[in-house]
Amino acid sequence: MKIVLVVISSIISFLLISCSNDADPQPDLTHPAGWMEKGSANFHGRKDLTIGSDFCTPCHGEDYAGGSSGVACSDCHNEYPHPDTWAAPGDNNNHAAFIRAKYWSMALCKTCHGSDYKGGLSKISCYTCHDQPGGPEACNVCHGTNTSSVSDISSWAPPKDLYDHTDTSVPSVGAHQSHLTMNRWTTAFTQDCNLCHVETNSFDAPTHINGVVDIEFASIATHNGEVNPEYNFSSHKCSNVYCHGNFTLRKENSLNPEMYTDSLIVGNNPSLDWTGTGYNQAACGTCHILPPKGHKAYPNCYTCHYTVVDENNNIIDKSKHINGIIDVY
Repeated sequence: MKIVLVVISSIISFLLISCSNDADPQPDLTHPAGWMEKGSANFHGRKDLTIGSDFCTPCHGEDYAGGSSGVACSDCHNEYPHPDTWAAPGDNNNHAAFIRAKYWSMALCKTCHGSDYKGGLSKISCYTCHDQPGGPEACNVCHGTNTSSVSDISSWAPPKDLYDHTDTSVPSVGAHQSHLTMNRWTTAFTQDCNLCHVETNSFDAPTHINGVVDIEFASIATHNGEVNPEYNFSSHKCSNVYCHGNFTLRKENSLNPEMYTDSLIVGNNPSLDWTGTGYNQAACGTCHILPPKGHKAYPNCYTCHYTVVDENNNIIDKSKHINGIIDVY
């Protein structure tokens, strides 16, 4: 009996010694402290970057959908690992579609690519593709023409809009380009988004990416506060805008009262369709008849406004037309 006990004891001792000296022990799959803390040396994101995502697959599955752990990476990271189409233009599963679904917030992008989008933990810079000043936050990345220089303000506005529409019949496209690049009638207010929109100084400003089209007429549209323009979101029409003929000139305040046939000279003040660009809305006389109502009839405008128009009523100095000033000489 003693011999049997000695033999059994020896076998157990051998097994214990063998296990304790195992040169390739099974890994401890319990996550260390700080596993979910970005500032920790044990942060799982750092582990992923150091040895690769394959480290996660034994528990979280080859597709990172949960595996034996029942915890999917997508529980926290909606689109990570990124699909193959993440950088494919126009694909419904690319990063643009993901950001659009997040109401254009790029806070999640900063988690891996850094607050400046220049690499962060991922070491992959968004500026590799978005190489203009501002990177992915440049005005013409989400709307406008991102193939043009961001220094050209006309590239900030549609077409295209946030959903890739380019037709002017779509309100989010409408007459943006007509107002930013129009040089047929005036150059006094082009290249100024703040004429109709609340001023936005940064991507994260409260009036930006808030799901609301913030329209706030200013400057020449209100004739420096004298009139109150309106935009109807249902009919897509602008009305009471100084630029489109909402002006009143009073004889009692005029330096040239002899040109009045009434106490007032007024414009037509039409309601113009924001989505109706190209439908003769910009025809001469639309905003004011020639001469305007209450203005003395004269053979031509040239006689008194010769620095603005020629004898055929062609505008020769567009900076003096629709500029808020009565240019009489």
